[in-house]
Amino acid sequence: QEEDWNHFHKLECQYYSKRRKKSGNAPNFYATNAEEDAIPLLLRTFSALKILRDGNQQSPGESLNNEVLHDDLVSCGPDHFSSLMVSSEHIKPSQTETRSSALSGTSIKIAIDIMEKFAIKGSVYDKPQRDKNSAANSVWGYNNIVDDKRAAFTLHQSIERTLNAFKKNNFGIVDSLHSPFGEGVYPCAALLNHSCAPNCILRYEFGR
Repeated sequence: QEEDWNHFHKLECQYYSKRRKKSGNAPNFYATNAEEDAIPLLLRTFSALKILRDGNQQSPGESLNNEVLHDDLVSCGPDHFSSLMVSSEHIKPSQTETRSSALSGTSIKIAIDIMEKFAIKGSVYDKPQRDKNSAANSVWGYNNIVDDKRAAFTLHQSIERTLNAFKKNNFGIVDSLHSPFGEGVYPCAALLNHSCAPNCILRYEFGR
């Protein structure tokens, strides 16, 4: 539990704490739209990607898309996430910075502040980079797949692409009655999730 908290839930707890302080006793503490609802998963994913990048130093010409096998479980490489399917408008960075209203609210500003501080805290990845906004953006890895070096994703565009990727790729986590109680993003498994004639089904074994 301590390892999970330090690696994946720490940022989420910071977010809820700051949200509560900002809202006080206001009735709008809970998420009011799908984007706000996805912020905890956004922060857990960001934390997981940063830990992967810090633990997988990239040599020149080396891919960070390599899977790692642990006890018959496949773990994704740091750059698997950036290859998830997204809508056409999110494949390449926009030349003009446009933000949806959902990315202009207090909740996403709190999340961005948490990501920026975590990106430069004790990081060995991209160490010379001092700009915390750029450091946070590099964790998502989208600029690694941009062909046109003159164009680049901004942090807000990276977040918008991530939220769009969640909508296209996430799996619902269900109980024994197939009632959803959560969702997760699994880049390798998402490869099986887009066939019009699927040849497999998703099954969970509880207790593992």
